[in-house]
Amino acid sequence: MVIKKLIIILLVTIISIPSYSIVTEVSLSYNYLKRTFDELNWFANQSTSAGVSIYLGERIALELGYTNGLYVKKERENSLSETAQRTTTQHTTSADLSAIFLFSERKAQVQPYAKCGVSHIQRRQEVQSDNDIPLSVNPPDAYAPSAGVGVKFLLSEQFSFRAGLDAVQTPIDESSSVTDLSGRAGISIIF
Repeated sequence: MVIKKLIIILLVTIISIPSYSIVTEVSLSYNYLKRTFDELNWFANQSTSAGVSIYLGERIALELGYTNGLYVKKERENSLSETAQRTTTQHTTSADLSAIFLFSERKAQVQPYAKCGVSHIQRRQEVQSDNDIPLSVNPPDAYAPSAGVGVKFLLSEQFSFRAGLDAVQTPIDESSSVTDLSGRAGISIIF
């Protein structure tokens, strides 16, 4: 008899709770920069990012993001006897978990936002001079605080354009860190 009463109370509670649809947003972005000083001295940086945001209300969302980046730097090294070409290549992957706070309603045409969270960063770097054997540098994985600001422009009920600036406090070693900034632009699909 007690079990029947508990089942009835549970059913009444479940039925009486209003249902809300979960709004999910998938975003993709790409970033590329190349700066050339001359034909033997230049650097290039590119990254692709993907994210999934789940809205917990009208102005708050949790976003899980993944970024894959590549940095290549070529520079001429001059010594007293010869000139060598040095190439530095760094691969970086980052998984982020952030809380997003919208400053306007979710259905507004222009939606400025701020976000904060934490990133898990993996890096691998190779340095090679001319045709020598590359020297590998693999710093340990790191967790770092992150923050950002941006704006979404609603293009339709399901598509938006998103641009923003993110900052991550990346550790260099156990006692020091550097702030990495990245600008992003991309599209979002709302489900």
